[in-house]
Formats: sequence, structure tokens, C-alpha cells
Amino acid sequence: METYNPELGTSSMTMSFGTKPKLLFLFQGFAILMGLASALAALPVAALSFGFYGAAVFLGRIRPLRDAYGFLSRGYERVLDRLGQRVLRDSRDTPALRLMVSLSLTAVPIFVIQLVLGKPRLLLAIAFYFSLYGLKFQRFVRMFSASHLEAHRRQGYFSEKYDKVFGRYLEFFLGYLWEHSGTGPDGSCVSPP
Repeated sequence: METYNPELGTSSMTMSFGTKPKLLFLFQGFAILMGLASALAALPVAALSFGFYGAAVFLGRIRPLRDAYGFLSRGYERVLDRLGQRVLRDSRDTPALRLMVSLSLTAVPIFVIQLVLGKPRLLLAIAFYFSLYGLKFQRFVRMFSASHLEAHRRQGYFSEKYDKVFGRYLEFFLGYLWEHSGTGPDGSCVSPP
């Protein structure tokens, strides 16, 4: 709608907030439907992630299981700390190494088994998504953060000696497991390094 302003001697195109074009209304309706569909699609994965968290909290109350987990966890941490000092450019990146090792030992074998079997198996799919997302989506958040940080580093995580073998292992290998989740192999980073 064109309006004329006699004080300025100009006319401008304005739109009243009281009227909505039909196309804008349809676009907003489609956006709401897509948002609801996305939330609905994430519910099964969220239910699994939080359900396994509840089971872990429950099992954590059993003293022998908690002690065994603590013993194994401390040993795993010591091995990764020593490994991180040898293979990483910066030993402060050990949490990213921990993520790479755990995903390589869980999600990658499950993915390969699914490919070999050819036919999707429900239990393998549940195990795969749990290995990707972890308890309360912690692993997903860590993967997103680690891949985002790696995208900003010109040299990546690994020292020169191991960079030739592993390169950008997290970004260009493990990142493809997240392709379906919207983060992409580069951590969805659009800013330059």
C-alpha cells in the first residue's frame, strides 16, 4: 500500500500490522509445522537418552557397580592422559581425544555391523543412537563443541607426527556420523578459522 506524506513530499511503501498477506501466513504455518515435526522426530532419541540416564543413576546407587565403574574410569583416564601427551598438539585437548576414542570404539563398530547386516536391526539402531548422543545428550554436545573447535584450528588436534595418519579424524571421519543431526561434519561452523 502506497502512502503519501505531504510534509515530506514523498510517498513510501508501508504495510499495516493489521493485515497479513496470505503467503506470509502460509509460510508461518509451514514453519510451525516443521518445528513441531522436528520436535516429534527428536522425542524417541531424547526418551532413550534420558531413559538410559535414569538407569545409570539407578545403577550408580549400587556400591559394587559404582566402585567398578570408578576403577575402570580412572584407568581409562590415565591411559588417555598419557596418550594425549604423546599424540596431541596441546594436552588440554584430551577431552576431544577421549570423545574420538569412545566413538571409535562404540558408534563406528555398530555402524559397520549395521552395514554388513544390510537390514536395519532395532537394537543396533538404539545402541547406535545411544552411543552418538549419550546420557542427557552429553556426547552430542561434546561432539559439536569438539568439531567446532577443530574447524577453527588450522593444524587440527594431532601433533605433526600423528597428523599424517589421523589428520582431521574428528571432523572428516567421525563427523559424518552426525550428518543427519544438523551439525554436519564441520560442526556447522560458518565463520572462518
